[in-house]
Amino acid sequence: MSGPRFFRKHPFVFIVVVTCVLVLAAAPAQAGKAPPSTTCVPYFGDLHAHTAVSDGTGTPAGAFASARAAGMDFFATTDHSMMIGPQWWPATKAAADAATTSSFVGIASYELGWYYDHVNVFDLDTIIPKTETSQANHTPAIDFVDVLLPYPTAIGQFNHPMWHEADFDGYVGWTPQRDAKMFALEVYNWGDDVGDGLWETWSLESYVRCLDAGWHVMPTAVSDAHYVDWDTTVAPYEFRSVLLAPKLTHAGLFAAMRARRGYATMDKNLRIDFKVAGKIMGSSVSPATRYMAAVSVSDPDTLVPGDKVTKLELVSDGGAVAASKIVTGHSVTWAPGVSSATARYFFLRVTTGDGLTAWTAPVWTGR
Repeated sequence: MSGPRFFRKHPFVFIVVVTCVLVLAAAPAQAGKAPPSTTCVPYFGDLHAHTAVSDGTGTPAGAFASARAAGMDFFATTDHSMMIGPQWWPATKAAADAATTSSFVGIASYELGWYYDHVNVFDLDTIIPKTETSQANHTPAIDFVDVLLPYPTAIGQFNHPMWHEADFDGYVGWTPQRDAKMFALEVYNWGDDVGDGLWETWSLESYVRCLDAGWHVMPTAVSDAHYVDWDTTVAPYEFRSVLLAPKLTHAGLFAAMRARRGYATMDKNLRIDFKVAGKIMGSSVSPATRYMAAVSVSDPDTLVPGDKVTKLELVSDGGAVAASKIVTGHSVTWAPGVSSATARYFFLRVTTGDGLTAWTAPVWTGR
């Protein structure tokens, strides 16, 4: 890592339109060259940030420009829906479109909720009316998910679960319909509204609880920044949400979200390829009693000792470590085999010289 670090049961079948073969190139993902339609590239960005449109500072256009200058491939502004004036939503969408090029995607989205349990909404062109979201200000937390049900394209992210230790009421209320709406959970939220990470929130155990409750989600690492110069001036950060997509477009990124195809990393360019039974992270496989995984992890910053990968862990139900390996290097591979007649999912956890660094979406076993 070359910059500062801020550290401290129910089966459901996904139909994925695009099948990806992940390519872990040493060159940056945002090279501006579109990969073949059957190839997935890791795109690095941030899926939670605020501007003066709600309770932050600066403009959406400024946020997109800052993220692009910092080398991100995509960036989402997620101002609070209840604070977005009627003139500001069209302006935010226009700023996102204007910032989008062949090497960067600006995403206009927003955050539902006012108290503890918040959900970011993606791929919806309209603001969900306050009359429909008022219930989301109160318990039970599942109300946040139910707000999305009438909107076919809308998908959501569980935000900062352990902020005030609310944790979405333990993720009770799973149904296939609700599950289809929620694609991600923030395992790390910097929560910066004054430039010093004051509200930093880790939710690693929440990720396991959510998976154990039956939800099909991928992990994300986000800034939740509220200040100008989101990445390049006040406090550069390296954590990223990574989406594996065939093309760097709105459609490609939203498809990756729906496929739960991605991972969270505290390093700005850590590349991970993780498969179980030949299926990429975010996939489901047929139930079996023996599973073969394939892991490849690399970091191009070979002159940075802290970026050296030191440990790989295959994690399953309840957070149990099904297999692990001590490694050393900036590019490592692993092919563990695991026997289990009960496991419902496996995800990869990566440690580097800087500490616990990355978590992938699971591969589900179909149980």
